[in-house]
Amino acid sequence: MRELYRHVKTGGIYEVLCNATVEKDGTLAIVYKNAKTGERWIRPADEFNDGRFERAQDE
Repeated sequence: MRELYRHVKTGGIYEVLCNATVEKDGTLAIVYKNAKTGERWIRPADEFNDGRFERAQDE
């Protein structure tokens, strides 16, 4: 089952692909992609989980 999230500000839908660790400092990060375009992104987990994204239904 896919983990889908909606970006609160833009409304974009993103699928979480995996967790990762930033090699430089050990920061936990989230790897995710735009559900429409497939463009991939990485963001520190603290930012991803601070209210910028909310869980979305599979569309």
